[in-house]
Amino acid sequence: MTVQTLPFSTLISIDRKSPTPVFRQLANGLIDLIRKEQLKAGYQLPASRDMASMLKVNRTTIVAA
Repeated sequence: MTVQTLPFSTLISIDRKSPTPVFRQLANGLIDLIRKEQLKAGYQLPASRDMASMLKVNRTTIVAA
């Protein structure tokens, strides 16, 4: 079984100069993807290390989101 991965780096924008913490921006981005039905029920997110690499953030940030 192959796991489909979405291009999270283009779907979720992170503004490092924003007063909103990065983990909150990430969580809000995921919520938006769910609301827009780009992330559907049963979709498996990538491993935290893989997602951190895609978004160029620390793994701890991914886990906090």
